[in-house]
Parts: sequence; structure tokens; C-alpha cells
Amino acid sequence: MKNSLPCTLLFVLLISVLCSSCNKEEEPKCFNIGCTEEFRSIMLNIKDQAGVAVILDDYYTFLNSRSRFTANSGNQQAGEYPVVTDADMELLAEEGTTLIFVGVINDKNVVEHQMMIGKDCCHIQLIEGETTVIIN
Repeated sequence: MKNSLPCTLLFVLLISVLCSSCNKEEEPKCFNIGCTEEFRSIMLNIKDQAGVAVILDDYYTFLNSRSRFTANSGNQQAGEYPVVTDADMELLAEEGTTLIFVGVINDKNVVEHQMMIGKDCCHIQLIEGETTVIIN
């Protein structure tokens, strides 16, 4: 009987250590990462056949063809429209999310352009898709 108590204590201690290591949460991937303070936007340049910037009446982005939002870069030029910005990072998957930019003139969709946008710990990034669209 004397020898069973140390063995029991050792067994309980071993089980406790194993269980505590199983419950330990992994450190978040982006924990303690130093990001630059730049604010990134993925812009779409829209031009006509002659290379002239197209001015849209309205524009917006569809997220996975379900929810609609309008990105705001605040720093755009004629014919250049934000598809998504760092402010929209929470909408995107790291490996990429399909977005469809829609441009409207006279209540008619003149642009429907698909892009794949992902993110890292700090910024959005273009994975797939052109950043210039030529329309008729």
C-alpha cells in the first residue's frame, strides 16, 4: 500500500500536465506583428476604347455575390474607383475572397468585374484579377 500512493500521485500529475497542454490555446498568428501605417486600397481603373477615364454614376462591390458595400478610399482620380480597402479587411478571408465590382451609368450596369482579394495580418492584397477595365 505504501508504494501505491506515490504512483497514484505521479499518475495524477502526469494526467494534469497532459490535459493542461491540450487546453492551451495557440497564439494568434498576427499577434505582435508590426504593421506599416499605410492605408491600402485596391483600385479599378475604368477607361473607354480611346483610353479616356470613364465617370460612373454609381459603383459598389458585391462580396461573394451576396452582400453589397461601397469602399471609400478618399484619394481617387477620375476613372479610378476603390474595390476594397484595408478598412474592409474583416470581410475578407486570408486565402482570398471573390469580389465583384459593379459600375453604373444611367441606371445600367456597364462594368461587372470579378477579382480575388485576400489579406495578411496587416493589409489587403490582390490575388487575382485585372486592375484596369476597358468598356465600350
